[in-house]
Amino acid sequence: MLFEKEKLMKSVILDLNLLSEVEANGFALLFIVTGAIFLIAALIQQKYPPKRINAFYGHRTKRSMRNQEVWKYAQEYSSKKMKQMAFCMLVVGGMSCLVTIQNIWGVCLGIIGITLLPIWLFVEVEKELKKRFPKK
Repeated sequence: MLFEKEKLMKSVILDLNLLSEVEANGFALLFIVTGAIFLIAALIQQKYPPKRINAFYGHRTKRSMRNQEVWKYAQEYSSKKMKQMAFCMLVVGGMSCLVTIQNIWGVCLGIIGITLLPIWLFVEVEKELKKRFPKK
């Protein structure tokens, strides 16, 4: 009985040590949290896309708001791309848990990454809209 308690305590301590390693890796934490937020936002936008052109919800740009057909496609495409980016962020964040990154550098790299990814998403969607719906 005593042996089982010691084994359980060692297991709990090991789990806590692993948790502190993940928390210490700012890069992993930023990418995992941001990836989860991107995934939730993409699923919401996919399940409840904005039906009409509006200035509050969805992929809102001059090009996407040109007409209803472009608007509908922009919402579908942006939610699909956002989901792909979310999975990439989750994978990169998960894999970076295995690497030791100095916390300040990890946080800096994470902030750079989560700043550039939405810009990349915007550019990708706009390129697709420009290709699919050229100005007449």
